[in-house]
Amino acid sequence: MAGQYRSPVDSIGEGIEACWLNALDLLKSAKLVKSQGHHALALSLAVLTMEEIGKMVMVDGLLFAKPGDERNKIFEGGFRSHKSKLGALDVFPFLLNYLCTLDPRYNTEQGFNLTLAIVLQQYKRERQALEPWLGPACDLRDLDLWKQRGFYTHFNLSGHFVRPAEIDKDFSTAVVHLANRLVDAVNFILKDNITRYKERIHSLKEKLTEEQVLEIRKHAQDLVEAMFTVTENESE
Repeated sequence: MAGQYRSPVDSIGEGIEACWLNALDLLKSAKLVKSQGHHALALSLAVLTMEEIGKMVMVDGLLFAKPGDERNKIFEGGFRSHKSKLGALDVFPFLLNYLCTLDPRYNTEQGFNLTLAIVLQQYKRERQALEPWLGPACDLRDLDLWKQRGFYTHFNLSGHFVRPAEIDKDFSTAVVHLANRLVDAVNFILKDNITRYKERIHSLKEKLTEEQVLEIRKHAQDLVEAMFTVTENESE
């Protein structure tokens, strides 16, 4: 198995930790500017926060990527795409469930599992709260455009220049709340289990056979392709 992975296992653990810690910093900044009345900037920073959580989904999946294969190309393209990082949050519940298995309290303490269930319900509810602005599907990829509007002056549908400060306060609040939910959930697990995560991926690398890796990749293929396929013009 040596040399088959796109990225060293140590880098995967470091990547997960870096995304998590940067999400904490970005969320802190979003809350700060929100408290100062800068609702458009708060929205934009909150979306960047969410992208960092989306990156975690991608980085975790690198354990099963090989040099030059299609999955490798999908991950590389997705990592450069803002919309793909937001789209990755569609499987956030799966990531959170997986991370929870790192904790010794998982399936041993009823309160821990209840907390997990509540967090996932809150994530669903707070995501649905974006419907007035994103539509019934609440497609988080659409937040990329709103993030840009929060940073820059732009044209509205009437053809007039609109300053970022004119972004709806309630929309900004809803996006910050969702970003806060995502970060709090990840922080709840990783603050005590980041070392266990790094140990687990090392163990997986050593124990999985080639056949097992192929089986895992096969089951994940459709999901990953749907999440991380990008257009030619979509990049940093």
